[in-house]
Amino acid sequence: MNILLFTLDLDSKKYVFSERSTRIAATLAWASILLDALKGVRMTTYRQAADAGFKTLMTLWDRGRVFDASNGGCFWMGGNTFHVAVEYLSLTNQKDTYNLAVDALDLFDRKVTDQDPLHWIKDDIWVDDYGWWGIALVRAYNAASVLGYDDAFKSK
Repeated sequence: MNILLFTLDLDSKKYVFSERSTRIAATLAWASILLDALKGVRMTTYRQAADAGFKTLMTLWDRGRVFDASNGGCFWMGGNTFHVAVEYLSLTNQKDTYNLAVDALDLFDRKVTDQDPLHWIKDDIWVDDYGWWGIALVRAYNAASVLGYDDAFKSK
């Protein structure tokens, strides 16, 4: 049985999301926020599109607080957003002047109260959510020199 959780209205098309499709719904909702923010932005190259998308993403990031449950955010979306930001910065050879790693690790610590990974299977966070965070953190670790992350970050 599917339980209706919410309806998303995009350009007069209604999308109904059930319990089984909440992750897709959350992704679509986040994408719709980004697309709304980019309306009217003229882009003629992929780089311009990436720059505009990243700039918009940073206006929404709010030190990672946007992903707190009280703000309607999701833990896994924080990991995915951090991953996207790390990819953008490393591929464009930019240092992380936004302190994204600090914000991301703070968000992780707020959400994951038991730091022992052997216990994570028993908490309320879906196991694959840790996978998204793992991917993001490995990417950040591997690009630490480009991003300007020091040994303290790498040892956390």
